[in-house]
Amino acid sequence: MRLLTPNDVRTCEISVHRLREGYDPDEVDEILDSVADTLEVLAKRASAFEKRASRLERICREHGIGIDETK
Repeated sequence: MRLLTPNDVRTCEISVHRLREGYDPDEVDEILDSVADTLEVLAKRASAFEKRASRLERICREHGIGIDETK
């Protein structure tokens, strides 16, 4: 699965059918599925990073290492 970039979303083009007004529902569904997949992967990554950061902060506190959160 290829993850979307913000530029992919901003520049995506959805075909307009001449026989009826509007977008092709299947094409829109495909794009929304890709966006949802991307968000799901990013949410999982963010959760993993948060857990890792918490672990590292705990280790630093245990060893008396100060953490400068302004950087």
